[in-house]
Amino acid sequence: MMYYRGIGGLGRCFDGSLGYMYGGGFLMMAGALIVTVLAVVLVVMLVKKARRNSLSREDRESLDLLNERFVRGDISEEDYTRMKKVLRSK
Repeated sequence: MMYYRGIGGLGRCFDGSLGYMYGGGFLMMAGALIVTVLAVVLVVMLVKKARRNSLSREDRESLDLLNERFVRGDISEEDYTRMKKVLRSK
């Protein structure tokens, strides 16, 4: 009896009845496809977010210059926050 069932019932895959292969196989294939699509969508979203949050070299240099001007006292805190917001929104 155990030999006929196979390991975990896998013996039924090869006994000639197509119901198990097509019914179970289709559900497994659809589940794998859904998981794959979700993984691709997640990776694309993470890459887009990383690109949006990263600053270019010019933006970083501008932000460093703005920080230096604020530390030296050349600009007020209000001007600093306004200019910083403008630089971050690019």
